[in-house]
Amino acid sequence: MARERGAASSAPTKQEKPPLRRRGAACCAPLLAYLLACGGSAPVAPPPPPVAAPADPAAALYAPPEELTWRLLSIYPHDTGAFTQGLLYADGKLYESTGLEGRSTLLEVELLTGRVLRRRELPRPIFAEGLALVGADRLVQLSWQNGKVFFWDRKTFEPRGE
Repeated sequence: MARERGAASSAPTKQEKPPLRRRGAACCAPLLAYLLACGGSAPVAPPPPPVAAPADPAAALYAPPEELTWRLLSIYPHDTGAFTQGLLYADGKLYESTGLEGRSTLLEVELLTGRVLRRRELPRPIFAEGLALVGADRLVQLSWQNGKVFFWDRKTFEPRGE
């Protein structure tokens, strides 16, 4: 079936190339020119051997996942009413971000007993989520739902910005 010039089609013909290929070639041309101009006498490593394509490429996409095993080492007490969203263990201390709209907290928890050592309430209606340690002394707590990030001093739990 002949294709009319200007007719819309999602598949490129042999004369047309997808825009991505044209951009890729345009981007690579200056790099290739630079490499050829450098020339030099430095030895160049041989290219790696080609990798054989799988007989059925779709089968590689749906290969069964690697099965991992696990072993329980310890059990520690924890508040079962806490909606843990972020958990961080650093320097023998456990930090936890709990999320529940209007009742979110930042906690330092004693690992062996589950006792809360420090607690910082977040303002309503924040729903706290992830928690990370940046550097040695800054905790970063985020609320994706509220589009906010909170910075806390790790030693004092004092706010260090939003």
